Amino acid sequence: MLRILTRERILLLAYQGKGDTEIAKTLVVGRSTALRIRKRYLEEDLQSALVDKPRPGQPEKYSEKHIAEIIAQACTQPPEGRKRWSLALLCEEMRIKLTFRRCLQKNNIFPVIVFGEIFENLQLLSLLKLKKMAAISPK
Repeated sequence: MLRILTRERILLLAYQGKGDTEIAKTLVVGRSTALRIRKRYLEEDLQSALVDKPRPGQPEKYSEKHIAEIIAQACTQPPEGRKRWSLALLCEEMRIKLTFRRCLQKNNIFPVIVFGEIFENLQLLSLLKLKKMAAISPK
């Protein structure tokens, strides 16, 4: 957000007729930064001048689903004898769960957890049929 504000100010000062050196001194940025932002604005458009282009590099290690699982785990009760989750405990717990999931996926078993119990695909189908007949609620 701070980068965008700085870039907006660069473009505003440039619009007011200030040179790159004066913009750089006023905003405490490099002269090349002021030049680059103005050039990007003139050659492309406002959005290109304000926002960075995607950078190449290593892809994200965790999907949004994994991040949601980590957050959900951190929001649960900590292990017995602990007041809260430490980073080490959380890492160990998630490592165990991810290893367990990988083992099942290698064997084409895709479990679904319903109310704390693990059901395989075939069991889940029968469970869903039962759910249509009667409402299932946790005890």
